[in-house]
Amino acid sequence: MERGIILILSVVLAGCTTHDAGAPGNNTTTDAGATDTSTDDASSDDAATGSDVCSPPVATPQQLPGEVAQVISGCGSLDGGLPPLVGPLPSSTVLSFDIGLPLRNQSELNQLLAEISDPSSPEYQHYLTPDQFAAMFGPTVCDYDAVLAWAKAQGFTVTMTYSNRDLVDLSAPASSIEAAFHVTLDVYLRRDGTQFYAPDMDPSIDLTVPVLDALGLDNCDVPMPATGNDR
Repeated sequence: MERGIILILSVVLAGCTTHDAGAPGNNTTTDAGATDTSTDDASSDDAATGSDVCSPPVATPQQLPGEVAQVISGCGSLDGGLPPLVGPLPSSTVLSFDIGLPLRNQSELNQLLAEISDPSSPEYQHYLTPDQFAAMFGPTVCDYDAVLAWAKAQGFTVTMTYSNRDLVDLSAPASSIEAAFHVTLDVYLRRDGTQFYAPDMDPSIDLTVPVLDALGLDNCDVPMPATGNDR
């Protein structure tokens, strides 16, 4: 839930002004701020829009709670326990997943949101550009680069980076994910009998910069089929 709120805030604030995708250095950046790492492998171009000072180091390993609870809630057994175990996920299975970083200056962000929404405020509807949002509230360049370096050291492939630096898209075989997040990836049965994979415990990560969450370490949720009413 917290991750969803942060992403919504980022889109609302950063997306309310026009971003010149044709400006120098932005030729591989989408409207959502995503950069294809096949042509741009690092976040160094963002140095002008964020502090290059790392956050105070945090204790490692960092626990990322909520994974097991989410799986039990979405796909657990009818008695409220873990779903039936099928067996280990093959170690060569390649998964796509994300690492999220927390926004900075949360109290200032909350205040700005209130002022932007208040017709009596001089800041009413004075929206931030994507670069302004990243500089004021996005993770620092140093923190982002630390996550990228850690991911590459684990053997992960960085598939996408973002100009606001709050998310890194990755892919890796199951064996590398298990070692990096201190989990075992297993295959379970959903209540309808179909299979899915998930970690056997909440993941943890050996990073000294703050991490918000890891998304995509399970595929418990099944997308709902589109209907005519969705249009």
